[in-house]
Amino acid sequence: MLILAGTTFAVTWVWGLYVTSQMAAFDGDLGGLWTLGRVLQRTFYFSLFFCIALAGVMVIARPKFIVLYLRKFRRNTEIIDPSYQGGLGRRFRILTLYDGEFRETELPSMERWLAYIIPISAVVVALIIMSLATSSGWPRWLEVDDTPLGPMWQAAALCTSYFTWFLSVILILFLFHRHRLRRNKRITISSAASISTLAATVASMTMWWQRPTFLGLQSTIVQVDSTIWRETVGLLLSYCNVIVVDVTELTDALSWELSQLETTQTPFVLILESEGVSSDTASSASTNNAIRDTYVSRFGAVRYSRASKRSLEEFRQELRSALTSLQPKKIYSNINSERKLLGIVLLGLQCLMYLFSAALLALPVAIASYALQYSILAPQ
Repeated sequence: MLILAGTTFAVTWVWGLYVTSQMAAFDGDLGGLWTLGRVLQRTFYFSLFFCIALAGVMVIARPKFIVLYLRKFRRNTEIIDPSYQGGLGRRFRILTLYDGEFRETELPSMERWLAYIIPISAVVVALIIMSLATSSGWPRWLEVDDTPLGPMWQAAALCTSYFTWFLSVILILFLFHRHRLRRNKRITISSAASISTLAATVASMTMWWQRPTFLGLQSTIVQVDSTIWRETVGLLLSYCNVIVVDVTELTDALSWELSQLETTQTPFVLILESEGVSSDTASSASTNNAIRDTYVSRFGAVRYSRASKRSLEEFRQELRSALTSLQPKKIYSNINSERKLLGIVLLGLQCLMYLFSAALLALPVAIASYALQYSILAPQ
């Protein structure tokens, strides 16, 4: 928020320098009403109110708790990943483990290009709008005519230019923030020393400033070297609130992770593919399959099918319900009616503050300029 407020204030300073120079160029008396100090004073008010509103949204937003997704390496990466229409990231923060040799399948070339073109185009459009708001023909709107509404048109022109700059700066900062989130989506753990960095990153995922969905990462990939994967899993079990384990293909590594879950008493949900290994002769032929059947019979499993998109959507909805039922009360709690009412009142108060800040920017100058014009036009 400090970066947002500081950047907005600095950019508006440049805008204020331009406006005051244009005003002084064609009307010295009236231009004195739009001094740089007045513009920056109104900018400070609006930036402050905007940051208060953003902080209110962060506090009101429901806390997210961390879900660790364990499965056989290189299998089912798309089952609960939010980037594959999972939608789980709106309510949870998902961690997925990859081995050190895993390489993600690249997106189609068209999607890769769009991922770069759309944000860049948005920034270019914002810059064009900012340029048009202070173009060479713009100052003519600031000239006060002889009509009683002349000062009001002048105030409206300046307010429109000001808010255009302000919103364009916010858009550019938001796009840079989303780009930073995409770059930080993958965490590489190649040595025991880097595990402490992972701990700090995971601990910050549930902070109040990352509660809104658009401000935090929905999913994070932890790419870990196979020599230290046990230490990494042990660390994540102490930080994650709920574990999702895909037991369709139970390996020795998954068997060890399940034993650690029972030891640490971490809440977990088992998921199983309906078209996976059956529970009859094929299951008894393998020790791991027998262990899998034991866990499924004891704790149950949420089953999924790849037959259609609708079946996957039903699975994700059932999984969301299962995860919500296991939510730790100390980490995640439903917002009661009093808190909802407080949130509505707070956001309504911020809307009034926005209107008040706009009035601080426009009305005093409009009234002063109207009075100045009236005194000039009044018969002596």
